[in-house]
Amino acid sequence: MNKLLKYEFIRKKMTYFFGLAILVAIEAIMLIKYYRLDETLKSFKGVEYSLIVQGVLAVGFLIAYIVGSIQFLWKDMFHKEGVMLFLTPQNGHKIIGSKLIMSIFEAVVFIGLWVGIFKLNLALTHSNMSAFFNVDFQSLNGLNPIEVIKIIFNTLLALLQLSLIFYLAMALFKSVFTNMRFKGLIVLGMGVFFMFLVVQLDNLVSNSISFDRVSTTAQLAVSSGYDIKSMIFNIVLTAALYFGTVFLVDKKINL
Repeated sequence: MNKLLKYEFIRKKMTYFFGLAILVAIEAIMLIKYYRLDETLKSFKGVEYSLIVQGVLAVGFLIAYIVGSIQFLWKDMFHKEGVMLFLTPQNGHKIIGSKLIMSIFEAVVFIGLWVGIFKLNLALTHSNMSAFFNVDFQSLNGLNPIEVIKIIFNTLLALLQLSLIFYLAMALFKSVFTNMRFKGLIVLGMGVFFMFLVVQLDNLVSNSISFDRVSTTAQLAVSSGYDIKSMIFNIVLTAALYFGTVFLVDKKINL
């Protein structure tokens, strides 16, 4: 596993380098535009610029995450050089597991950078969040640490599911078809179809609890139960996607 993790990191190091360079460029452009503003506009525009940067970073990371996670497994499965990976003594658990571990690593690093950059920009621009949103943030107690952990956990789980959906689509394609034209479009279609099924299942779980004719206290209790139920469902679903992909990689794919 350690060799596979090192292999995944080395092959992505240029991606990390360019990503960091783009991040620095976006940050520099934002700060240059800010410091050129009239003093009367800086407090308001500082928050606006910071939010724009955060939005660009979030969208950029999501696109990079999807393209990167799909692209590298695609090269392993459909390019002659990459296929050699599946001829080594490494099994499907280690191959797919190493990719998922790197995905988690990337997501955690990005979340840390995203929060850190936001705080840095607010400090550098002396931005007044309360005035911008017309909310007294100082009076708020902040998010419950448990809620923060749940948000981060669910975000990581959603990203893993997204990767595994397309991993499963690629493994299934390689198990059923060989040397077929338009394989990219077919895999994309399969991935979108699997995503549709996942969304429908998630909606089924969400709609399985009714809030009709219950008090506020009861609603809160049911809502908490739903959070746990939904989290368990998504953990089981992620595990099913993982083991399904591993099974196909180990037993069924046509190299």
